[in-house]
Amino acid sequence: MAKEKPKTCPDCGSKNLRASADTLDTWFSSGLWTFSTLGWPDNMRGTKKSGDLKNYHPTSVMETGWDLIFFWVARMMMLSLYFLNEVPFRSLYFHGMILDPKTGQKMSKSKGTGIDPLIMSEKYGTDALRLALVIGNSPGQNLKLYEEKISGYRNFANKLWNITRFSENLPSTAASAKIKPKTLADKWILSRLNSLIKEVDQLWDKFSFGEAGQKIYDFVWHELADWYVEITKIQADQKNSGAILRACLQSALKLLHPFAPFVSEEIWQIIFAKKSLLMMEVWPKIAKSLINKTTEKNFAFIQEIITAIRNLRAEYRVELSQKVKALVKAQTAQKIINQQKEIIEYLGRCHLVLGGKAEKGFISSTFSSGSLAIDLRGKINIPRERIRLQNEQAEMKKRFQEIGKKLANKNFIKNAPGEIVAKEKEKSASFKNRLDTISQHLKELEN
Repeated sequence: MAKEKPKTCPDCGSKNLRASADTLDTWFSSGLWTFSTLGWPDNMRGTKKSGDLKNYHPTSVMETGWDLIFFWVARMMMLSLYFLNEVPFRSLYFHGMILDPKTGQKMSKSKGTGIDPLIMSEKYGTDALRLALVIGNSPGQNLKLYEEKISGYRNFANKLWNITRFSENLPSTAASAKIKPKTLADKWILSRLNSLIKEVDQLWDKFSFGEAGQKIYDFVWHELADWYVEITKIQADQKNSGAILRACLQSALKLLHPFAPFVSEEIWQIIFAKKSLLMMEVWPKIAKSLINKTTEKNFAFIQEIITAIRNLRAEYRVELSQKVKALVKAQTAQKIINQQKEIIEYLGRCHLVLGGKAEKGFISSTFSSGSLAIDLRGKINIPRERIRLQNEQAEMKKRFQEIGKKLANKNFIKNAPGEIVAKEKEKSASFKNRLDTISQHLKELEN
């Protein structure tokens, strides 16, 4: 095939030239891709395949964008059936399009829409970009990609490094030492880890990669880092706690590796000093004996109490350096509260009393199976706190009334997009809840 149009025929010298009419578009040659790259037709004799064609065709999964169903996928299917009498792949996974966050248009380099992935990789790391593209996305769904989302996953990578550095400072045990969960926290984190492995395996088989990534993210940040790492600091057996933490981190890195291969590999080489690459390691196996839903329920109960104490502290701006007296009344599980008293006091920054009567100066709250009250006497400036809440109340009332007028406008309800109306209703409900909370707090401060 000539790059330039010839003036004469190179064979006979004739100037009467005519272009061939037997042409196909590029997608027809692309449609041969699944088998032409594997040695076909040289390793195909009749219906008998050999070599790479026999070993790798058909493949398991084909992944592409849904916009190529007609142009590419249909041709691959058609040509494979025609030449090999078999389908080229058993499963087909379609991803959506990446959209410009402002215009909603398809990301295009030529049009200048969207954000430059190379700049994002340089700024936040390639793993952060990969996580932002996968987590929160569903098969075939278009995705508006915001820089803020990528930045958030850079913070997640930093969290992984923080867990790693902390685990390195804990006393170590022999690599062959068997893990022995001794405390409720030990049993809880190992149960959650193995529950996670089970859930990720199921989601992986269903191609629900975004949901699988989200579950790994939640475990690493909101369970391993936020809870177990903090509890490890006060556990009696630091060697055992360190071994459990490293075992959890090891499995988490394996689960995370398909999503964030660079940071997971780097951490793997540093902390586990393996000669082999992480990508060559065996996928985590479920230890069913360590999954205990009763343990998870009991720990969730302790988490609920600690969270309620933290929320009250945050609501009234109690300094972290200030420990408060906390009265807890529970209808059940008082034994568990007593057993986990040290953890509640450490994470809640409080002196825990089971039962007792709330006196003047206590602020109360409830949880699923009980109530609690914390003593704010001498911990906050009550007149100043009252003024702060009154100012917030006035501002919240103003915003609540503005949204109320908007929602009462029939033209707005009729003409505005449904998602905008829904968001305004959510705001209204949120402001109403906040106003009720402020009124309750002001009432308690008066008492």
